[in-house]
Amino acid sequence: MAVSEIKGSKFTCSEQYSNLFNLKCELEFTPNNMIEQTGIIKIQINDGYIATDKCTLNYVTADATAPAVSSYSCSSTNDTVKLQLSHTYRLPSGVKYLMTFWGLDTNKMQRSSDYYPNVTIAIRDTADRFDIEKEVITSF
Repeated sequence: MAVSEIKGSKFTCSEQYSNLFNLKCELEFTPNNMIEQTGIIKIQINDGYIATDKCTLNYVTADATAPAVSSYSCSSTNDTVKLQLSHTYRLPSGVKYLMTFWGLDTNKMQRSSDYYPNVTIAIRDTADRFDIEKEVITSF
C-alpha cells in the first residue's frame, strides 16, 4: 500500500505561561482519505520532548471550530503524541482538522539559529502498524 502525502499542513506552538516550557501546539491538516473510526493520528517532533495526555481534534470551517469526535484517547512518549480514535464511524476526507496538544518542552530541544526541527504527521492504521497518509513539515 502506497502512503498518500498530506499537503499544506500547518504546525504552530505558543507559550502558555512565561518562563515555563509547556507549549500549546496546533496542527492543521486536511486528509486525502477518510480516517478510520479507530484510526490513529501521530505527531512526531524530532529532537522534541512531549509530555501530555491532553489533546483535542476539531473540524475547522470558515465560521467555526467544532469537536470532530467525542471519544478518543491521547498519549505521548518522548518525541511523539498519539491520538487514538474510538468512534462509531469514519471521519470524512477533504475536511480541515485541527489537532491541539499541550506539553511540548522546548527547553530540551537543540537551540541554534540554523536549526529547525522536523514535524511529521501520520495518519495510521488502527493497529498502529503502517502509515496511510503522511507529511513532514520542515519548519514551524
